[in-house]
Amino acid sequence: MSGDGRGKRPRRRDFTSREQAKDAAHRARAARQRVAWDRDARLAGVDEDDPAHVQLGDGDRLRPAPAPDELSGVLARIVQERGWGERLRGASLHGIWPQIVGEDLAQRCRPGRLAGGTLVVVVESPRWATQLRYLEHVIAARVGEAVGAEVREVRVVVGDVDDAGT
Repeated sequence: MSGDGRGKRPRRRDFTSREQAKDAAHRARAARQRVAWDRDARLAGVDEDDPAHVQLGDGDRLRPAPAPDELSGVLARIVQERGWGERLRGASLHGIWPQIVGEDLAQRCRPGRLAGGTLVVVVESPRWATQLRYLEHVIAARVGEAVGAEVREVRVVVGDVDDAGT
């Protein structure tokens, strides 16, 4: 072959092992990333001593830490995404049930589940179920006022009052 350089392999750097080559490539990539981040940080006005930045484990680079969300906002978002709002409002009925139906009736019935605008009320006997059916509209209105949920139907079922909340 002629000496014009065509057809020849490029000259390799003189590394004694493949690991040294990988290590050199990693260091070069990290240096490029550091330079890029330093440039971006300067443009954004980032102070390296600011506690709002976190240090990465593989070097001395700093990155902006995301601002923490308030726990109440995170929980509200989860409740909304999963559609739990109405059921949570229904669960709050257990603490205020005696104020909604009265002390005597509260001993004989418990709120079950509130879902899809239907409140299930568990009563201890068919006799009390009949009495409660006469009060369905009153209970629906009071529950709506108390927990802010629209109750379109009250379904009365006979069952074990002690297990109604579970």
